[in-house]
Parts: sequence; structure tokens; C-alpha cells
Amino acid sequence: MQMIFSGIGGQGILLATRVIGEYALSKGLSVIGSEVHGMAQRGGSVVSHLKIGNYNSPLVMRGEADLLIAFDWHEGLRNLPFLKEEGIALLNSDKHSKVEHPTIESFIRKKRLEVYAVDGYKVALDQLKSPGVLNVVMLGKLSYLMEERFPPEELKNIIEKIVSPKFKEINLTAFDLGRKMEIREVI
Repeated sequence: MQMIFSGIGGQGILLATRVIGEYALSKGLSVIGSEVHGMAQRGGSVVSHLKIGNYNSPLVMRGEADLLIAFDWHEGLRNLPFLKEEGIALLNSDKHSKVEHPTIESFIRKKRLEVYAVDGYKVALDQLKSPGVLNVVMLGKLSYLMEERFPPEELKNIIEKIVSPKFKEINLTAFDLGRKMEIREVI
């Protein structure tokens, strides 16, 4: 499986990538990955590549990703070309519910992509008052969408293992609330 995590600096993209990578390693699977970003500071574009299985190169090529998880709507749309035909994208969006650009909509239809939007900030900011848990909210929704591949209890075990003890409880709550979030197709 080839995955892309995208967003902007400060959204916890690398931690989310690590959770999925650690989960795969716990299953005895090969994991290789890389991060690519324009700015490593808050606000800059961040893209993390993760491959689970037998691969030689850490970078996911355009048109080869099975899954895109985007913590920012615009970064998600910008990275859609990484998805292969019938790939799945999960985009965080607090303002957008539908793709309103005809070229992007055409691209999604042509490649038969499953593109979903969730309002992760509704949970992270409104309910938990902690923007830093957006990444775990999104992982919760991922485990809902792909429960067989990413079982919730096993991902929660990884989160418990790698998150600082003082943030463990809020992250586990964020994960559970993320699983329950409303999800909508974007076209």
C-alpha cells in the first residue's frame, strides 16, 4: 500500500505517518517512507510518503498512491494527482463540502476516485479545544473507513505507545470522536 499524508506544518502529519508506519511494523510488514516539504515550520506545505510492503524507493510517484490523507483542504486537492485510479482520499475541511472547480471535479471522475471530506476541526477545536489533535481525529476517521486494514484498537495501542503520556488521554478521545465524525463525498 502506498500512502500520502499532506497538509501544512504544525498539523501533526509526521506523527500520523509514524502511527501508521508503527502499526505496519507491528504486523511484520516492511515500511519505507520519506517526508517532503517546502517549509518545516508552521504554515509550510508538508507531504509525507509511506509505503507498506516490498518497495525499493521511499517516494510515492504520481498516480500510484492508494490513499491520500490531507489535513488541509487545499493541500489535499493539490496532492490528488498522487492517487492511482480508484484511490481513496480523506480531506479535512471546515469550510468546503464540495469540489467547485470543474478541472478537479473532472479529474476525480475520470480516475474514479473516492474523495471524502470531514470537518476534523469541529472535533479538534470545537469539542476538544486542541488543534494539535487534528491528526489523530483524521486517523480515527481513517480507521472507520478502512477498519479491516487499520483496526481501531490496534491503532489506539500504537498511539498510546508513541504519544507523550500527558497527551495520551486527549489523543485517544480525539481518535474515538474522529471515528464518529460525519463524512461526505465531495462531488
